[in-house]
Amino acid sequence: MNTDPSEIRSPSHFTFEQAEKAKKALLERLKFTIRLRIILVFLITFALTCGIIISAMVFISNLAKQQEFLEKAVDFEFEIQQARRYEKDYFLYGTNLYDALNNVHSAENMKNSLEDKLRLIISEQEYKDLTYNLNRYKELLETLQSFSSSPDSLQRKERFSVESEIRNHGAAILIIASNAIEQERLRMHSWLNTSMIIAISALLFILIIGIMQTTYVSY
Repeated sequence: MNTDPSEIRSPSHFTFEQAEKAKKALLERLKFTIRLRIILVFLITFALTCGIIISAMVFISNLAKQQEFLEKAVDFEFEIQQARRYEKDYFLYGTNLYDALNNVHSAENMKNSLEDKLRLIISEQEYKDLTYNLNRYKELLETLQSFSSSPDSLQRKERFSVESEIRNHGAAILIIASNAIEQERLRMHSWLNTSMIIAISALLFILIIGIMQTTYVSY
């Protein structure tokens, strides 16, 4: 059986020059691919790093605001506690009523500066109760001050009634303030726990991405 010589000839016959050009083209293509992969790895790593840094900045900012509120809320509670001490001194010894009013005025200014934050932490009804009790507490102390020049003008029964009402309003203020402080502390602890989980998850995610990127570039 006769065989055509053209059938025996290799269908992929290249000259030396053509082979060199093909080799050079493949090498250039390979270099470009590696360069592109490295750039892609860098961009992904940079984006992840920026995301972590921005998240950390937001977390630190919120934590600082919560800490600032806690400090002011504790100061508010302290002012009311001081006012109640001076109030008791007045009923026992007839002194320090002016100091009690000063503490109440300071507490009132603090409450006004914390209004927006307080409305987010406690319920609207609790905030109204806080405002009412604080205003009523101040009014009763001012009433006592108006009679301080002549204590005998207050009958024993009236004095007992005023004293009882002042103590009730003072106690109610401290209960609401303590509740707000405790809720904010719980929120801070929750933030810290969440941040720990997010940080660990972010590290694991970056590790996995790094392994995948290294494998991809090597491939």
